[in-house]
Amino acid sequence: MLKNATDLDFFTDQIKGTSWVGLCFTDNRWIWLDGTESRSVTIRYNTHCAALYKSKLYDWKCADQNHWICEKRAVQLLIKEDFNILPVSISGMKHVDGN
Repeated sequence: MLKNATDLDFFTDQIKGTSWVGLCFTDNRWIWLDGTESRSVTIRYNTHCAALYKSKLYDWKCADQNHWICEKRAVQLLIKEDFNILPVSISGMKHVDGN
């Protein structure tokens, strides 16, 4: 989630236009999807949705079609060398390539 200036700067450099960021107005507070509160939203439209636009978070018209930023858990690859087989564990599931 975009909770600090470094994250905002990174995505501002990578994405042009407006992007949904997983922040909404609930119970008179701006709440991230993980339940933490944000106070960094600039109010323009008095809506319940927020988007990243030109390096700032703004409330945004919920019906607008925008790009979105999705956070996913990192994938951990564990590779063990063997002459005949290469097992790889991805998110706890073991995959074996016998080629």
